[in-house]
Formats: sequence, structure tokens, C-alpha cells
Amino acid sequence: MKIGVDASVFRETPTGIYNYVDNLVCSFENDYPRYDISLVLYGPRGAEDRDFLRDLRHRFPRTKLVNAWDGLPLTVLHRQALHGATRDVPVVRSIDAAIVRLWKTLHTRHAYLTRRSVEALAAFGRRADYDVFHHTFGLTFPLQPKANVLTIYDLIPRLFADRYPGALEWFSESFEAANDVDVVVAISENTKQDLMEHLKVPADRIHVTHLAAHEQYRPISDGDAIRSVLARYGIGDRPYILTLGTLEHRRNIHRLLEAFYLLKQEGRGFEHQLILAGARGEASEIIFETLARLKLEGDVTWLGHVRFADLPFLLNGADVFVYPSLYEGFGLPPLEAMACGTPVASSCASSLPEVVGDAGLLFDPEDVSDIARAIQSVLRSDELKRTLRQKGLTRAKQFTWKRTAELTIQAYEEARARSIEDKRPKRARRQRRTAIQRAFVAELIGKLESKYLHRSFSH
Repeated sequence: MKIGVDASVFRETPTGIYNYVDNLVCSFENDYPRYDISLVLYGPRGAEDRDFLRDLRHRFPRTKLVNAWDGLPLTVLHRQALHGATRDVPVVRSIDAAIVRLWKTLHTRHAYLTRRSVEALAAFGRRADYDVFHHTFGLTFPLQPKANVLTIYDLIPRLFADRYPGALEWFSESFEAANDVDVVVAISENTKQDLMEHLKVPADRIHVTHLAAHEQYRPISDGDAIRSVLARYGIGDRPYILTLGTLEHRRNIHRLLEAFYLLKQEGRGFEHQLILAGARGEASEIIFETLARLKLEGDVTWLGHVRFADLPFLLNGADVFVYPSLYEGFGLPPLEAMACGTPVASSCASSLPEVVGDAGLLFDPEDVSDIARAIQSVLRSDELKRTLRQKGLTRAKQFTWKRTAELTIQAYEEARARSIEDKRPKRARRQRRTAIQRAFVAELIGKLESKYLHRSFSH
């Protein structure tokens, strides 16, 4: 089976989706050599320098790299092709921008053309003969002629639209296409339920593939190595409570600060400091306002972005890892903490109980007293620490990228079968186009495809 995977996220900073695609493709290479995998990079000409390509070749030696350029000159769209338009469509740097401009021109002059008809033009430089195409990054690519699999990580942009307008704009295409693809991959049962409730995706078209912690997350017995990393971040020898993740309103860090304040007020001799690790994100002002209001600056340290390789040391050094988030698509940080043997206290909201199970203490993230209670329970009991450590290590082993890849391959197989047997609504709509629509689109795509071909890297 020939599989195309949208790898455009590899141009971005290594965060959640980047790590998902990276670990998935690594597992494909190691465990599924019989599948023909291509990493498809969509973007402007020159986006990939030789170091970037060399790194991808090194990481994925058996996987093909294919680039679908978006910088094609569209002067071929002349007056004759536009059926009497009064001016040529200008050369543009982005194929997507070209399609928008073209649609506006055609929609004004030829009302019989639907937007979906013209959007089909965007596929000409990006189509390939894949049995399955996996859309991993918000449908950068149009739906392919055969089978399509779409990963939806969460509905945060939809459920918190007022806080994430940019994200909603980017991922709305995925949400709109959720019922047109053959299979939707969700990274948790909670996301599956959201897809069914908010996007009305049928349950039998959703495959749940849990994520896993990276192999770097493990118990570290070298105390000197841990102290060396902590010293680099100015943490010192004072014991600490840790939370990790981009500082966003939904991460609920402001309530964690209030719970920490309660612990300091109620317990004399409370020595622990609170460490916040993560870059600033959406609406993080409330965190720093709460910090100032409670006068906790001397006991709370914000590290900002922490190097990926340093995270296991930071987790191993903590007495307890706390994750008070109000909503997660999956929730990797608690799993990473458990893989390090660090006791976990976590919110009971959204997908987090799926991840933590009985291997951590769960609390109500909207109840400050309950957050404080969970933290205090861990810090006061060495026996509970040992129990949570052992349970966490055991539970973390249940989540592996090998298993994630296995379930994803099953999704590909089902998508391929569905594409053959199932007449999807989007195909039916295409078949109902008028003869003049089909003839126009066929003529225009033919002109473009004859001049510009899908390109592969050979170096």
C-alpha cells in the first residue's frame, strides 16, 4: 500500500503535532517495511535547505521525500482559459492565494461555477497516486482521489474559539472536512466523543490512537546530572513542585498558583517552590497577575521554554508533577512524568483520566482547595510517593508509539477499503456537477498539469 503523509509540520518548532508525526513515521520505518511511505512537504520553493533535507534523510532513511511546490507561476490562466475574462490572472507566489483570486474572478463572471469546483484546481500540483493520504496538519493538502485519513487532535479551536481565533482559522478546514474523509483519527476517547457531539462524525468512522511518551523520558539515577541541569535553570537545591506546558488560560495555572498560596498559608515550614516550565501562550496575563497579587514571586519561578533534552532531568528532580488543565486532546506531560517515575497529581477534566488512570491523584481543576489537597497528600506521604511512582512507571509502559503506529495502519487499511466500497457525499456532489462545470475544470487542470508536474527530491 502506498501511503502519503503530510510532513509540513517538520518546518515548525518541535511541539505536539511535530512529535506526533515524527514518532509515527519512525515507528512505520521500524515495524512496517512492506508499506511504501512518502513524506510530502508542501510549501514555497526554497523552504528546504540542504541541512533540513539531510536531517530528514538521516532520520527516515527508508521513507521517500516528495515536495509539492506552491510557487507555480500561473500565467497559463490566460483569457481563453478564463472564457472571456478581461484580464489575465496575475502571477502569484502561493497556489492557495491564486485559487482564492481565481475563484473571486470566476464567481463574479460565471455564477454557474461553485467554489468547490474551483477548489479542485488546487489539487493539480499536489495529487499523487497514493492509496491513502494522511492529513496531519489541518488539511494543508486537498482531499486526494483515493482514500483520505485525517487526524484531529482536539476541538480546542472550536470549543474555545474566542481565545484561539488564529487556530480556528487554520483548523476549521479540518473540522469542515471531518465528514468527507474516509477515517478520522482521534488521539483520545474524549476527542472522539467531541467529534461525535460537535461535528456529528459517525462513531464507526473514528479510530482512537493514543499517544506515547518519547523514549527519552525515563528514571534518571545520576543525581549529579540532574543537579547540573537544574543549576543551569537557577533552581538550586530547594525542593520543588513542577508543572509543564505552554502557559495558556485553559491550562489553569492561575488556580494552581492559588492552591500553592493556600499550602504556604496552611503549612508552617513549607519549603517547596513552584516551577513553571513553558513558553507564554494565549491569555497568559492572568497567570502573572495572580502571581503578583498573591506576592509569590520569591517562591515561584518561571523558566520559559525548556530544551527538549533537559525535560527528563527537570521531571526527575520534582517531588510532584501537577497538571491542572481544563481541557486536553490527550495530555502528554503527565504521561512523560509517569515515565520518569515522578508522582503525578492531575486534573480530572477531558482526556486526562484516560492518560493517568489510577496511577495519579485526580482533582477537580476548578476547585482550588481540591488542587491543594492533592498536592499536600503527595508531599506528606513517602508511601504514597512510592506507590504513585511504581503505578506511574507501569502505566506509562502501556502507551507505546509502536501501538500507535499499529492502530494507525489499521485506520489506513479501513480507509482504503471504504474508499473502494463507500460512495462518499463529496464524491456524489462532484458527480452532480453540470457538464459545463466538468468541461471547464477538466480543460483548465489539463493545461496546468501538462506544464507543471509533481516533483520529487533526488539529492
